[in-house]
Amino acid sequence: MEQEPNQSGPDFILPLTDEVKEINEIAFRNHAKIWAYSNAFLPVIRKLENNTLFLTLYYDSYRNRDIRQIEELCATYYREEFPGISYSECNVLKIWLDKEVSQEDIIKTNSMEELEKVFIKAIDQKNYNACIPYKGGLTIYALYLDYKFKYWNKLISQGFLEPDYEEKFQHRMMGEFCEVKAKEEKIFPKEENKFMASIHIFHKTGGEQPTNLDPKAINHFFKGNYAKDWAMRLGYIPTFKDYKDGVIHFDIISDPRCEDHDFFLAHFIASEYLKKVTVLKDATNFIANYFKANDIIGFLITSDEKDQLESLKERMDKSYAELPKKPQLVHYGAIPI
Repeated sequence: MEQEPNQSGPDFILPLTDEVKEINEIAFRNHAKIWAYSNAFLPVIRKLENNTLFLTLYYDSYRNRDIRQIEELCATYYREEFPGISYSECNVLKIWLDKEVSQEDIIKTNSMEELEKVFIKAIDQKNYNACIPYKGGLTIYALYLDYKFKYWNKLISQGFLEPDYEEKFQHRMMGEFCEVKAKEEKIFPKEENKFMASIHIFHKTGGEQPTNLDPKAINHFFKGNYAKDWAMRLGYIPTFKDYKDGVIHFDIISDPRCEDHDFFLAHFIASEYLKKVTVLKDATNFIANYFKANDIIGFLITSDEKDQLESLKERMDKSYAELPKKPQLVHYGAIPI
């Protein structure tokens, strides 16, 4: 049984099936109202068909820098929290708000339908088509997203999307480090705190700043001065491809040693391009094609391990040769300045 469409509302409001209504109401009670109140975004299912989940994602414009994380959170939520739902693609239609939504109005709502109406009122009805940067929605391929909804939702509840989150996190980590250090010094007196360490000396071989957007020149500079070290120690390396209209295009290859979350690694590399490469200093966004290698893409050895050089090189060459022809993931986002 479908409800009649609201002819006076925006054309992204669709008639809903009973199944979709029920899912939206469960989402409203469990998470959506909290996200709307605390984080200024709201996902609402439009329809579920042909192995695709169609979402409308309303969000305050100050969330622009976080929107990719929010999209992936929503794309994984229904898959992980609703066992009966199965989809390989999640189509997200993003609607940003022209006005701030009142938290008092959010509190008063008792259903997803009421809550969505509150968000729709924050859109300038004369210009709402301008609020759809990707008309028809952007499709996220859910098969490539990790099953980490509970983890990311916990981070959001702890203030991950807030501007001062990183600073607070660093303070907390420093406090924990000092506590551990104090305990260590209590157990092991300072005169007994002896240890052996190996030092890796990294030689920059990328030369001077490139003077144009030639990918060969930029890769020589960036890889030789920065990225080759990442491949050796951390298991990832980027390759610059293009720069156009403020967008940096690059590839990322990572191996099993890389423990960083895919999107945040892409975000970090894009920020490093902006900070380290002068001709890219005006970049505002990035698009990253992500390739995952089966084995190492770089390595370090000590003088005592020279006998392993050939075998490690063979593993590395094989790893590059077996890379997929197409990226497993494509990430995009804004670059903080």
